Amino acid sequence: MFNAGEQIGRVRITSGNAALGPTESPNVDLVVMDDFIYGEPRTLAAVPEPATAIPLLLGLLLIAGFRRGGGRQ
Repeated sequence: MFNAGEQIGRVRITSGNAALGPTESPNVDLVVMDDFIYGEPRTLAAVPEPATAIPLLLGLLLIAGFRRGGGRQ
């Protein structure tokens, strides 16, 4: 249980070593799970990801540099 405001981004549950089906044998470990309880995902404030913000900032700096240079040779 998480009850102190923790935020979970991803959960991976790995159990068993084969899928259920007609090829079951005593040598495979089969697991079936049911009744998961989880909270609905909530969106966070719109903050650009670093992968998006960095090219944007570099582009703006490049444009500002060209404007300052203004045709000087």
